[in-house]
Amino acid sequence: TDGNPADWEEMWRVNVMALALCCQLSLRHFPKQGGRIVNVSSMSGHRVPPTGGFYAPTKFAVRAITDALRNELKAAGSLVQVACVSPGFVDTPLLDQYFRGREDSLRKTRESMTMLRPEDVALSILSILEAPTHVEIGDILMRSSDQQA
Repeated sequence: TDGNPADWEEMWRVNVMALALCCQLSLRHFPKQGGRIVNVSSMSGHRVPPTGGFYAPTKFAVRAITDALRNELKAAGSLVQVACVSPGFVDTPLLDQYFRGREDSLRKTRESMTMLRPEDVALSILSILEAPTHVEIGDILMRSSDQQA
């Protein structure tokens, strides 16, 4: 409620519109035998944290776009599979942005758990891409083993 609407608009353009456009454009380049699209959401797209602000709704939208595209492609008989990876806290500069103005909370969060690393997320994406073609992995929810909800 106290966020900046210009920031919300930018977040919507990056997290939702850019993702939808990338999905649309990438489908032109898939061979007839199929392929895989992997979208990245967030655990915040599965539950709204108290300080999630406008970020959580954009990540819910990523999941909805992923599901809609998956259903649309299946109905059309396409062999393209669509998956979504939803990580918890990942130790990246984006985390600093997420906690902007709440640096003490970020410090406590970092002290309370081992954060996921970008490589952890990359490995989950790789597992989707390397799965046999008869295996469809729809969603991966992942977080550090010591992250609370």
